[in-house]
Amino acid sequence: MLVRFNSKLLETYDPDWEAKWDRAHAMMRELEVRDWSSLTAEEREQLDKLRRSLPVIFDASHRTANDYIRFHLSLTLKEADELGIWAWMPVLPDDADIDRTRAAIAEVSRYIETVKHRRSTFEMCRRAGLKPGYVGSQPKLTWYTRWAMLRFRLGRSARRRGK
Repeated sequence: MLVRFNSKLLETYDPDWEAKWDRAHAMMRELEVRDWSSLTAEEREQLDKLRRSLPVIFDASHRTANDYIRFHLSLTLKEADELGIWAWMPVLPDDADIDRTRAAIAEVSRYIETVKHRRSTFEMCRRAGLKPGYVGSQPKLTWYTRWAMLRFRLGRSARRRGK
């Protein structure tokens, strides 16, 4: 993993995340091996707490906001590409905090889900022979999204011309 020296670490980053993951995962596996009915109320509560803590511990492995975004959007963007939906990988400044990072991920995910929903609605109306009057245009985009789309389209057309 290449990290620039001037990049600011994400506030959720924990250099000891692997040890915490291993401990929590081992404890959870130890409890899961046993039959659910044989667990005490405290052990069930501990198991639920461990299941909730594992994603938080894993999120602590991401050093920068852009690493966090790349991990959390990789499968979403792959699915969007397979469906022919244009989507973008947000790039945040080095000093971005976790809230801003999560908001960027949510914006891209929400955009993709909205396009998928509108396509399926339009297709259902087409099959039924109805005019989908309530199916509007693409979702409302922020200035950053519009800028990212323009950069993507210009880059794509340049790549196509080069072939």
